[in-house]
Amino acid sequence: MKRLAATSPLFLLAFLGFETWAHGSESLDAYLREALESNPQLAADFEMVSAARQMGDQVGVLPDPKLSYTEFVSTVETRNGPQERAVSLTQAFPWPGKLTLRRSIADERAKEAFYRYEALQRKIVLEVGLTYFEYAFLGEATEVTSKNLKLLEQLVPVVDTKVRAGGDLGASLRLEVETTRVEDELQALHEKRAALSSRFESLLGREPNLERPLDFPDLPQDTPGIASIESLERGIEGHPLVVAAETGLLSAELAERLSRKSALPDINLGANVIDIGDGGDTAVGLMVGVSIPLFFDKYRAEREEKEALARSARMTVDSVEQQLISDLHAAVQEWREAEKRLELYEEKLLPSSEQAVELTEESYRNDKASVTDLIDAERTLLELQLMNQRALAKIHMAALKVRTLSEPLSVSDR
Repeated sequence: MKRLAATSPLFLLAFLGFETWAHGSESLDAYLREALESNPQLAADFEMVSAARQMGDQVGVLPDPKLSYTEFVSTVETRNGPQERAVSLTQAFPWPGKLTLRRSIADERAKEAFYRYEALQRKIVLEVGLTYFEYAFLGEATEVTSKNLKLLEQLVPVVDTKVRAGGDLGASLRLEVETTRVEDELQALHEKRAALSSRFESLLGREPNLERPLDFPDLPQDTPGIASIESLERGIEGHPLVVAAETGLLSAELAERLSRKSALPDINLGANVIDIGDGGDTAVGLMVGVSIPLFFDKYRAEREEKEALARSARMTVDSVEQQLISDLHAAVQEWREAEKRLELYEEKLLPSSEQAVELTEESYRNDKASVTDLIDAERTLLELQLMNQRALAKIHMAALKVRTLSEPLSVSDR
C-alpha cells in the first residue's frame, strides 16, 4: 500500500488558506487549530485509520504452516521395523490471485478511512468557521446597537430643554420608549452572546462558561472572492468525500473479483517423516491436497452479494458528487446575494441614510422636524448598519462553504 500521512491541522489550514482570515484577539486560524487538535471524534477516526492500515499485512500473507507430531501408542510393524512416531508439515496456498486481491481490498479500505478522516476535518473547519463569523457579527451588532443607544441618550437633554421651554411633552415620551426598546435589544444581544459563546467553546473542545463569554473577534471588512462556477465544480472531483466514495467503489470491485475466485480450490503442500525403530530407514513422504468447493449455493450467494455492493458503490459515487455540487451551487448563490446586498448598502443606502440623519438632526434643532422624525431616521440607519454587517458575515460564511467544498485534497494518494 502506498502510505498516506495523516494531515496535520497546520498543513490543512495553510493549504485551505484560512490564515488569510487572521483578525481579532484570536484569529480564525488559531481557533481552527485548537478545534482540530482537541476534537475527540477526529482523534478516534485517526486511530481507526491507523488500525485500517494494518489490515493489508494481515490478510495478504499465507496462512501459518501446520506442524503435527504423532507418537504411536501401539507401534505398527513393517518389514523395516516398527513405526514409532511421525512428524508432518503442511502449508496451504490460496488459489493464485486471492492473496493479492485481499491485500488490495484492505489497502483501499484504509485509504477510504483516511479520506473520510480528512472529510471530518473539513466538517469541523466549516462548523467552527461559521460559528466564528456568526459570533463576530454578533459583536458588530452589539457595537452598533450600543452606539445607537448612546445617540438616543444624548438626545435626552436636548428634548428635555425643549419640553421645559414649552415644547411637546410627547416628544420626551417617544424618546423614552425608543430608548427602552433599544436597551431591550441590547440586552437580548448580550444574552445571545452567552449562548453562542458556549457553543463556540464546545466546538473548540473547551469547557463552556456562560459567566465569562469569549471576546468578540473582529469581523473582517474585506470581501473574499470566489472562482468561476466551472472551476469550482471541477474542484468537487477532489473533495475527500468523492475520493472516499471512489475508493470504496474500487474496493467493492476488487471484492467482486475475489468472490469469483472463492469457488476455486486452495492447494495444500506438505511432507511427513515416519521414524522407524530398530535401525530401520526413516520414511519420508510428500503430500498434495486441494480443498473441494462443494457448497455452490454459498459461492453463488457471495458473488451476487459482492455484485450488488459494487452496484451500490457506483451509485454512491454519483450521489455524493451530485449532493456536493448542489451544496456548492447553494453556497455560490449565497455569496452572490450577499455581495449584491453589501454593494447596495455600502454604495447607496448607508450614505443616503447617514445624510438623512444629519439633515433630520439639523431640522430638529431648528424646530423643522419632530423627535419622531429623528428617531425614525436613527432607527433606519441602525437597521441598515446591521443589515450591512449581516451581509458581510454572510459573504464570509458563503466563501468558507465554497472553499471547503471545492478545494482539492491536501494530500493525494491517487
